[in-house]
Amino acid sequence: MGTPNTPERVFISYSHDTPIHKSRVLDFAKRLREDGVDARIDQYEESPEQGWPLWMEQQIRDSDFVLVVGSKLYHDRLLGNEVDGVGLGSKWEGGILRQHLYEADMKTTGFIPIIFSAEDAEFIPTPLRAFTRYLINGEAGYEKVFRRITNQPKSQKPRLGARRELPTPDTRSGGTMYIGGAINIDLWNAANWHGTFFITDENLEDGHIPFLGIGFKNPDAGLKIFEDWVERYGENDSDEELRISIIEGDISGEESGYSVHIGSDIETTYKKLSRKSKMDENNLMMSISRINRMNPPASSLNLKRFKDAVRYSKIYQLVPGQISEDQRTVTPIKHPGIRKSKIYFRHVDEIGKHDPDMIVLKPRDCSP
Repeated sequence: MGTPNTPERVFISYSHDTPIHKSRVLDFAKRLREDGVDARIDQYEESPEQGWPLWMEQQIRDSDFVLVVGSKLYHDRLLGNEVDGVGLGSKWEGGILRQHLYEADMKTTGFIPIIFSAEDAEFIPTPLRAFTRYLINGEAGYEKVFRRITNQPKSQKPRLGARRELPTPDTRSGGTMYIGGAINIDLWNAANWHGTFFITDENLEDGHIPFLGIGFKNPDAGLKIFEDWVERYGENDSDEELRISIIEGDISGEESGYSVHIGSDIETTYKKLSRKSKMDENNLMMSISRINRMNPPASSLNLKRFKDAVRYSKIYQLVPGQISEDQRTVTPIKHPGIRKSKIYFRHVDEIGKHDPDMIVLKPRDCSP
């Protein structure tokens, strides 16, 4: 939340219904900014360098609140009831908004529905209808939403008295389980991850970035996985939310080799969810991950060269590839990939009971 030195930041999501509607949104944003709230709208941008979809994703992720302006056109575009190619901004924002609500398990307080006329109440997006809405049709309506954004309630809480002690012990209510992560189960099942490959240059001083490739049998599904990742994390994964580890050493029931483990960085994902949801110590968070066991010959130097290259360059490129039917060759799939700087090179002896890589040591047929 904001302070006098760090104001609250809000992003206003809306559709360009009419010039009057656009003007109302612009005036509303201007009023918020004049009153000390860092309000952002697309009308303040000419052409963001990262492109509109990534700009929208960044605004939603970085804002304290997202103000969703209900209108018929916005509602239609959110549901896809619009001519193809029209209203792409609203559709993008709507898709990103739905994903954030899903990740927050519908318990977020960061999304606020607003309307400029009472008749537009029916066009508030369905996922937001359970939340408090604000009708901005005068000073009273504006003040209500401004108090909400700036945490200035109209009624002050009375002083907290001394705790009343009861003879029965206090019991804690059950928490909520939040399910998130980088793995779309259906998509990964369709993609069929079947191998890991490396692309490195023998001369480290040439400055070539090493590549870590994920080989799929289904290239279309594999490409879709990377497209979804870029939309979610960006082309650089600057927050390092995507966690990758390579674990060497013998594992019971497995042939000699190493395991590649891909999932989400739990701490980073938790922090992002906590910014807009009621997560506390009573809540549980479950993250889904995937593992690929590689069994190269003892003479193979591919992993060693990749490790040396990453340690020298400090960065690497994560890219998709297609595994041939006979599993003898791999062809990179045309995609820019995702640049990363963090990867965990580990040995099975380092992994403890509550380690995020503990699942790698479990038998293959165990439940997650």
